[in-house]
Amino acid sequence: MSGADRFEQLEQMRLGTEARFVVKCRGYALSMRPLTISEENKTAIESQVELQKMPEHQQNRMMYDQIFTQKVLELASTSGPGIYDPKLTSLVVSHMTVEEVLHLWKQYIAGKDKLNPALEMIPTEELKELVKEIKKNNSLVIERSFLELVNICQYLLNESQPDSSLGG
Repeated sequence: MSGADRFEQLEQMRLGTEARFVVKCRGYALSMRPLTISEENKTAIESQVELQKMPEHQQNRMMYDQIFTQKVLELASTSGPGIYDPKLTSLVVSHMTVEEVLHLWKQYIAGKDKLNPALEMIPTEELKELVKEIKKNNSLVIERSFLELVNICQYLLNESQPDSSLGG
């Protein structure tokens, strides 16, 4: 398999241009995409470099998170990897409130989670087996991804009988 074939396969695994979702803020809808690993790593490094340029008293985790979040949202609003055409520019983000940026960030994370292949529905038999294993050894819960736990919760909620003490 050639390098070009491997890259095409990788793009198909990422869903290519279809890997998009919409975030909304104040009636404005914005198309976003998940970042690649290399994009996230580069953004983390750039954020750290930017943080180190600040006065020492401002160099903290909260400031790093703010820089990283803004950079990720900006990059996620581009057409694709390697294409710098952000719809959400640093100028726009710098004029938003902290709450608006957090609102967009939460939607971005939720959008990425929906595109995550781990969210694909786990077959019922596999879920039953997983629940049995976890009941035997509760510490196994920490080894499960958040999205697997969502599947387990949905299964348990659908399987449970209404609790009369809750008025159900």
